[in-house]
Amino acid sequence: HPGEVEAALRSLPGVRDAVALGIADPVRGQALGVVLQSDGAWDARTVREALSSQLAPYKLPRAVLVVPTLPLTDRGKVDRAALLRLLERRH
Repeated sequence: HPGEVEAALRSLPGVRDAVALGIADPVRGQALGVVLQSDGAWDARTVREALSSQLAPYKLPRAVLVVPTLPLTDRGKVDRAALLRLLERRH
C-alpha cells in the first residue's frame, strides 16, 4: 500500500514529497523504506512515532532517508531505482 504510506508521509510537517519502496531485509526478507524530500530532521524513529496513529504497525517504515531533492529520470519522473540503491546502502 505505498500510496497510503506516501500520502501519510506527505502530511508530515516540512515533507514536500515522499516515495515508499520495498527494500531487502536480512531478518524479514523485505522491509518498507521511504525517502522524504524535506529539509526536516526526520529519522525512522520520529517518522514511526508521527505516523503510528495513522497507519497500521506493518505499514510503518523501517528505513528513512531524507534528501533535499528527489532524483529524476531523463523523463522527469522520480528515479525509483536510484532511491532504492540509496536506501539499501543505508539500511
